[in-house]
Amino acid sequence: MRRHLRDALASVSAKERADCSKQICDRLALWIPAQGIHRNISIYSALSPEVDLSRLVHALGRGYRFSYPLVVGNSLQFFHVPDPAELQKGAFEIPEPDPRIHVTVPLEDIDLCLCPGLGFSPQGTRLGRGRGYYDTILPALRPEVLRVGVGFSLQIRTSLPREDHDFSMSHLATEDGITPTRAAAS
Repeated sequence: MRRHLRDALASVSAKERADCSKQICDRLALWIPAQGIHRNISIYSALSPEVDLSRLVHALGRGYRFSYPLVVGNSLQFFHVPDPAELQKGAFEIPEPDPRIHVTVPLEDIDLCLCPGLGFSPQGTRLGRGRGYYDTILPALRPEVLRVGVGFSLQIRTSLPREDHDFSMSHLATEDGITPTRAAAS
């Protein structure tokens, strides 16, 4: 399944990826304020096939704090980065925060989690890259935190394999819109 999704993502042109990323950011920029107080947002730096959320930081503007993940040891830690231009190329060429200059954000301070993945299902299942970093973070967030799986519509699958440690997304954000998952409805 992962290979199939990776191949599907690789088939998306850079222009299509940019256009869809813009649509997703524009939708999130309207949706997030309408959800209430979600000031501390965990976001990610996109790998080349993922949705690029850098536009969202500028679209939402002041009043929101964005935290980016960094692999520290065997887990993710989040750091407040006021300007995405401050991110530095790290492991695997992924732009990441610098723990020497960026402040650590405790998980209990995160109000909204924008989460990448290879695939998502309408039930809220998320298929990650296989390292399990988000699998440990998602259940550690406060229960009321919205966990939004961000991807292109081609990443939404009717069903995906689910393991005991998988934690469901509350919403899915694609170029087609932002929808609650079946897990959020139950």
